[in-house]
Amino acid sequence: QVELVILTSPPQDWESYVHRSGRTGRAGKTGTAILIFNHQQIQQLKLVQTKANIQFKNIHPSSLD
Repeated sequence: QVELVILTSPPQDWESYVHRSGRTGRAGKTGTAILIFNHQQIQQLKLVQTKANIQFKNIHPSSLD
């Protein structure tokens, strides 16, 4: 059982994101996928959100204190 997946950059396509993040939360269990990105990658993230019909929750590093 994988409980956490950390992606260090956005995937090139939405199917890859769904495949990688989908490794968490199988068999009715919950999981977390964390995606690290920079400002130049925001358009790519918006495309993934639209195509995969998902909504990312943005967490700024300073909010983790």
